[in-house]
Amino acid sequence: EAIEEFKLAAADKTRTVECYSVISDCYRQKKKLKEALKWIENALEASPEGTHEFWALKFELASLNEGLKDKKKAFSTTV
Repeated sequence: EAIEEFKLAAADKTRTVECYSVISDCYRQKKKLKEALKWIENALEASPEGTHEFWALKFELASLNEGLKDKKKAFSTTV
């Protein structure tokens, strides 16, 4: 239910990145890492490059790739 509510809330452009990030976290907690990865990628696309928020999302992206056993992508994400 929370995921669906955050999807609706994401329509507010001032909250899109935050909502996508929370949706990703929900999927991560459910051990659905591929779905979590998709939502972090969506959040990154909506986040201004170079901001603190952008780099925090990049870290999450690397962490998810590591969890998916894709160490090559994990290491290349932050470079």
